[in-house]
Amino acid sequence: PMSQERYLELDPTEIHVVPLSLAELLYLNDSTSALVAASDYEGSMPLRQRMSTAVIAVAFPMIDKIMIGIHYLLSETDAPSYEALVEIKLSTSELYLIREASISQAKYGKYPVGLTLLKKICGILFGKGVPNIDLEALEKLLSEVKGLDDEQRDS
Repeated sequence: PMSQERYLELDPTEIHVVPLSLAELLYLNDSTSALVAASDYEGSMPLRQRMSTAVIAVAFPMIDKIMIGIHYLLSETDAPSYEALVEIKLSTSELYLIREASISQAKYGKYPVGLTLLKKICGILFGKGVPNIDLEALEKLLSEVKGLDDEQRDS
C-alpha cells in the first residue's frame, strides 16, 4: 500500500527534468492562466475565460518555464516541429499542476497531449523516470474510447 506520508508534504526542492514536446507545451500554454492575488483585482473575472479544456491557474515561474520552452523550440531550433523536445525542470508540485490540465482525451492537432503528459508525469512520480511514448499506440487507444456523451449507444 502507498504511504499516506507521501501526500503530507511535497518536497519543494525535488526537481525533475521533463522532456516536453512543442505540442505539449502549446497545449499547456493554452491551458494555464496566471495566478494573481485576489486583492490585486478585487471583484474581477479570471484573467483568461474558461475554454472547453481545463484552465488552471499557475504561478508566474511556471508560466515562464512553459514560455521559455516554446521560445526555444520555435526560435532556437533549426527546423521547429510539434514532436521536437526541450527539457524543462519542474518541481513535484508543478508536475501535479500539469496533471490538473491533462485532460486524458485532450489533443493538440493529432497529438494526444493529455495522455502523453499524464504518462510522463506518472512515469516520473511512480515509475522509473520518463517513459518512451508510442504516439500511434496512444492514438489507437484514444480512437477506441467511446465518449461519455456519445449519442450513439450500443444496445
